Amino acid sequence: MTLSATATDGATVTFASTNTSIATVGASTGTVTGIDEGVCVITATATKSGETAIATCILTVTPAAEQGEG
Repeated sequence: MTLSATATDGATVTFASTNTSIATVGASTGTVTGIDEGVCVITATATKSGETAIATCILTVTPAAEQGEG
C-alpha cells in the first residue's frame, strides 16, 4: 500500500510509523509494509518555510486471507 500526501509547491513531506514492529513506511515514498498483526499510526508531515501540517492514518495490520484451492 502506498500513501500519498498533496502539499503546496516547495513543501517537504515525510512519512513515519508510530510502531515499526507493526508496519514500516518509506519516509519519502509513503510505501507501507505490514510486519506483524496490530495497530499503528502513520503520520505525514509537510513542512515549508518553518510551518508544519500533519495528517495521520490509523493502520490495522491483519493476516492475509488464505486462498482456497481451485
